[in-house]
Amino acid sequence: MFTIRFGNISVDIAASTEIYSEANVGGNAAPGTFDLLVNRLSIGSYTFDPIDSQQTFRRTLTGSTTVLSGINSIGIQITRPFESLSSAIDSDE
Repeated sequence: MFTIRFGNISVDIAASTEIYSEANVGGNAAPGTFDLLVNRLSIGSYTFDPIDSQQTFRRTLTGSTTVLSGINSIGIQITRPFESLSSAIDSDE
Protein backbone atom coordinates (compact mmCIF):
# COMPACT_ATOMS: atom_id res chain seq x y z
CA MET A 1 0.00 0.00 0.00
CA PHE A 2 1.32 3.44 -0.98
CA THR A 3 0.80 6.47 1.22
CA ILE A 4 1.61 9.96 -0.08
CA ARG A 5 1.49 13.03 2.19
CA PHE A 6 3.18 16.38 1.56
CA GLY A 7 6.01 14.91 -0.53
CA ASN A 8 6.57 11.96 1.84
CA ILE A 9 5.93 8.55 0.32
CA SER A 10 5.77 5.24 2.17
CA VAL A 11 5.07 1.70 1.02
CA ASP A 12 4.82 -1.61 2.88
CA ILE A 13 7.30 -4.22 1.62
CA ALA A 14 8.06 -7.84 2.54
CA ALA A 15 10.48 -10.65 1.71
CA SER A 16 9.67 -14.30 2.35
CA THR A 17 11.05 -17.80 1.83
CA GLU A 18 7.73 -19.67 1.93
CA ILE A 19 7.83 -20.50 -1.78
CA TYR A 20 11.30 -22.05 -1.44
CA SER A 21 10.66 -23.97 1.78
CA GLU A 22 8.95 -26.88 0.04
CA ALA A 23 12.02 -27.35 -2.15
CA ASN A 24 14.22 -27.65 0.97
CA VAL A 25 16.41 -24.77 -0.13
CA GLY A 26 17.01 -23.73 3.48
CA GLY A 27 16.37 -20.00 3.45
CA ASN A 28 17.60 -17.04 1.45
CA ALA A 29 20.97 -15.41 2.16
CA ALA A 30 20.22 -12.44 -0.14
CA PRO A 31 16.46 -11.73 -0.09
CA GLY A 32 16.79 -8.43 -1.88
CA THR A 33 17.12 -4.69 -2.00
CA PHE A 34 13.98 -2.62 -2.44
CA ASP A 35 14.28 0.88 -3.96
CA LEU A 36 11.45 3.42 -3.86
CA LEU A 37 11.53 5.35 -7.15
CA VAL A 38 9.96 8.66 -8.10
CA ASN A 39 10.44 9.64 -11.73
CA ARG A 40 13.00 6.80 -11.97
CA LEU A 41 15.19 8.22 -9.18
CA SER A 42 15.66 6.34 -5.90
CA ILE A 43 14.40 8.29 -2.89
CA GLY A 44 14.61 5.40 -0.41
CA SER A 45 16.20 1.97 -0.19
CA TYR A 46 16.24 -1.04 2.13
CA THR A 47 18.21 -4.31 1.98
CA PHE A 48 16.75 -7.25 3.87
CA ASP A 49 18.98 -9.43 6.08
CA PRO A 50 19.21 -13.19 5.40
CA ILE A 51 15.96 -15.09 5.98
CA ASP A 52 15.69 -18.60 7.41
CA SER A 53 13.26 -21.14 6.01
CA GLN A 54 9.57 -20.21 6.33
CA GLN A 55 10.14 -16.64 7.58
CA THR A 56 8.66 -13.39 6.34
CA PHE A 57 10.27 -10.02 7.04
CA ARG A 58 8.22 -6.83 6.72
CA ARG A 59 9.24 -3.19 6.59
CA THR A 60 7.90 0.22 5.59
CA LEU A 61 10.03 1.86 2.92
CA THR A 62 9.91 5.66 3.02
CA GLY A 63 11.28 8.60 1.10
CA SER A 64 10.73 12.31 0.57
CA THR A 65 10.79 14.34 -2.60
CA THR A 66 9.40 17.42 -4.26
CA VAL A 67 7.59 16.87 -7.54
CA LEU A 68 6.35 19.35 -10.10
CA SER A 69 2.77 19.43 -11.27
CA GLY A 70 2.05 17.17 -14.19
CA ILE A 71 2.75 13.51 -14.78
CA ASN A 72 5.03 11.80 -12.26
CA SER A 73 5.80 8.13 -11.73
CA ILE A 74 6.14 6.10 -8.53
CA GLY A 75 7.62 2.62 -8.54
CA ILE A 76 9.53 -0.01 -6.64
CA GLN A 77 12.61 -1.72 -8.01
CA ILE A 78 13.41 -5.05 -6.37
CA THR A 79 16.83 -6.61 -6.88
CA ARG A 80 16.76 -10.18 -5.59
CA PRO A 81 19.92 -12.17 -6.34
CA PHE A 82 18.54 -15.27 -4.52
CA GLU A 83 21.28 -17.18 -2.75
CA SER A 84 20.27 -20.08 -0.52
CA LEU A 85 21.57 -20.07 3.04
CA SER A 86 23.01 -23.56 2.56
CA SER A 87 25.12 -22.48 -0.45
CA ALA A 88 26.24 -19.31 1.39
CA ILE A 89 27.42 -21.43 4.34
CA ASP A 90 29.22 -23.86 2.00
CA SER A 91 31.10 -21.03 0.26
CA ASP A 92 32.31 -19.63 3.62
CA GLU A 93 34.07 -22.86 4.56
